Amino acid sequence: MERKTVARLNFHHLHYFWAVAKEGNLTRAAAQLRISQSALSAQIRQLEAQLGEPLFYRASRRLTLTEAGKLALLHADGIFTRGEELLAALGSGRRETEVLRLGAVATLSRNFQESFVEPLLALPHARLRLMSGQVDDLLVRDAGHELDVVLANRPVRREPGRAWRCRRV
Repeated sequence: MERKTVARLNFHHLHYFWAVAKEGNLTRAAAQLRISQSALSAQIRQLEAQLGEPLFYRASRRLTLTEAGKLALLHADGIFTRGEELLAALGSGRRETEVLRLGAVATLSRNFQESFVEPLLALPHARLRLMSGQVDDLLVRDAGHELDVVLANRPVRREPGRAWRCRRV
């Protein structure tokens, strides 16, 4: 049985393209990447050959993204952002990130919500997920362990089998 070889994207080439597209200048990008301008240009041409599309319009020393270049830049931004997130999440010396899933009644004062979550945002290893909605919907999510805390502007009515704890803040 014959196996097809699947072309794989060369992420070094993509990174070089991304740097040039962000910098807007081949010479400055080459200096930033610490490679020669000719080597950088060759890497980008190899990426263009693999993709089958030119990524830049070249006019003297000026580079402008083609439509394919704009699409490639959009994908490269996502790829390298995800890479940074991976390094942050799994990098050396990391600490476990704690997520607080907070529900807030849609009619609750925005100033109150901001003042309530502000100290949480300052914690380096804490993440906050905020969901807005009607109090009954948020309580159902809380009962299903989809939320940790619900902020409401009225006391919650007691229900059989539900041990809600209400605190005035």
